[in-house]
Amino acid sequence: MLNEKLDLHRSFAGEYGVTEADLVETRKLPTCEAYTSFLVRTAYDRPVPVTVAALFPCMRGYLDVAEHVAERAEAEHRYTPFIETYTAEEFRAETASVRGLVDRLAASHPGTRDAMREVFLTSARLELALWEMAYAGEEWSTRTPPGAAERGSDT
Repeated sequence: MLNEKLDLHRSFAGEYGVTEADLVETRKLPTCEAYTSFLVRTAYDRPVPVTVAALFPCMRGYLDVAEHVAERAEAEHRYTPFIETYTAEEFRAETASVRGLVDRLAASHPGTRDAMREVFLTSARLELALWEMAYAGEEWSTRTPPGAAERGSDT
């Protein structure tokens, strides 16, 4: 299923003239960098229950967005494959399975519940910010940070 989803997203990119090479060379935008770094750091530093809680909002977010778009779609259009992929019974079952895993881990590891809640909320906020980033057309700032010129940096 992962390869199917990646192929779907690559095909959307292609529709906008973005090539495979472009995808490989593209620098993550600030919000995407923050979100993916948060997830990697959580997976590296935290126990499995906390990591699973951090990952769940991504799946749930895609299902929520696809359902929202599906409710408003009147006919087939360019996003029909997205809707079909993320509202499919298979994806719904995967999402429900991960939700069940989060619940079971919280029940069997009561000492991690606060940390699970914390990373879940942070991840949910970052997931929302990721969708907003795309909608708003976020870009990296081209301004030079204060003091960078004195340090000889142009970043």
